[in-house]
Amino acid sequence: MVAPGKFTPVQRNVSPQGPPTQMKGSSPAIPIFLAILYAAYLGLMILGPKFVSQLADELDPKISPFLRLVGAGVLFIVFAVIIVVNLLSKPKPSAPQPPRPGPQGVKGPGPKASAGPPPSKFKPITAKTPEKKEDPPKPQPKKVEDESAGSQVIIYPVEVEGGIFGDTYIGLSPKKVLKLRSMVVEPEYLS
Repeated sequence: MVAPGKFTPVQRNVSPQGPPTQMKGSSPAIPIFLAILYAAYLGLMILGPKFVSQLADELDPKISPFLRLVGAGVLFIVFAVIIVVNLLSKPKPSAPQPPRPGPQGVKGPGPKASAGPPPSKFKPITAKTPEKKEDPPKPQPKKVEDESAGSQVIIYPVEVEGGIFGDTYIGLSPKKVLKLRSMVVEPEYLS
């Protein structure tokens, strides 16, 4: 057993937790905006005149269909270059820095405010969790059809004529069973 008042100090390397730092110069909105702008151009200048004759009548005298296609190609190239430059110009995330020893170490800065929680000085105690005991198997409920011959069966309705009936057995007590007869098919539909 460990003597009271003694402990084993443990220094953990605590990595700062929290949301990732926002990279400067990166804007995910630019590629999305350019894609929406290009889709709007394609819809209005290329696909629109093919499906809406009034739009074709207004655009064809001003801008020929060939020039509209050339414009779509030029826009595609320009937007693709902008998106590639935007994606390649993102600064790479910095490599994780090795942890610095705190005030107890020989080197490193003195007590400064750190982004993460302070390292713990004590070893965590883990308690053994008791194993769950399995419940004894539950007894299977008795089926009504398996009732012994000594049980009393109550039939309702007593007299039935023609048709097809379905029987439902309902246990009322350990010795009484209700046999409920329900008509499934009327006699006029049988022949």
